[in-house]
Amino acid sequence: MPHELPSSLTVGEMQAAGANMSPIRSLYERMKSGSAVAQLAKAKAVAAGHGLRAGGESLLVGGMLAAAHTQLPTGLDYKKVPIDAVAGVLALVAGAATSPEEFSKDLQNTGAAALAIFSFRKTHDFIAAKMKEKGKKPGSQIAGEIEGLSHYNGDFGEEDPIIAAARFL
Repeated sequence: MPHELPSSLTVGEMQAAGANMSPIRSLYERMKSGSAVAQLAKAKAVAAGHGLRAGGESLLVGGMLAAAHTQLPTGLDYKKVPIDAVAGVLALVAGAATSPEEFSKDLQNTGAAALAIFSFRKTHDFIAAKMKEKGKKPGSQIAGEIEGLSHYNGDFGEEDPIIAAARFL
């Protein structure tokens, strides 16, 4: 029968005897000593850096896809293939395939941003079409009319109201 340690041993006595502490007890001891505060501050700084990096990547992806949408004759749908969805899936797969590398997270962020744009476009078009079938105007069309952009009705192939508004600047 294995020998059990008595429960009255202190952490110091257990360490001296070579016993391993549980992760929770180890965290408690670090927090008690003050080193956990420094670790928490570092973790928050790293998380903030990752957030800024992901936000910047999203802005770049959004800008690049918006530029492609305005420059390509059929927008982001080339021969009925959504470029933003394809780019998003490819970036996610590439991010998973290169997971040990530093830039794999960049690829994952890029894929997520591209898929968010695809989801936005297609959901908007679907809901706007359903509203129009019921004789209602989508909010995006109303906003365009308020800004003097009544030619925009949110259908595929028409110009984005933000891009059209920028032409007046």
